[in-house]
Amino acid sequence: MVVFAVTLRELSMAILLYVPGTETLPIAIYSFIDNGTFEIAAALSVVLILLSIAAMLALRWLTGKTHMEL
Repeated sequence: MVVFAVTLRELSMAILLYVPGTETLPIAIYSFIDNGTFEIAAALSVVLILLSIAAMLALRWLTGKTHMEL
């Protein structure tokens, strides 16, 4: 439930800052869901997840952290 709340906040911020010609990936996913093309929305969601994982791994590699610290 907490993840949903954070995601909803991020999407609403992207919608508020949206200007034509600068569509972000969450806005594109939302548009595809709104249009009923769930397959494309699901594929873009996977791309967004993979980009997030790649960015996290790159930052961990750049900072030299090899294990998680709590």
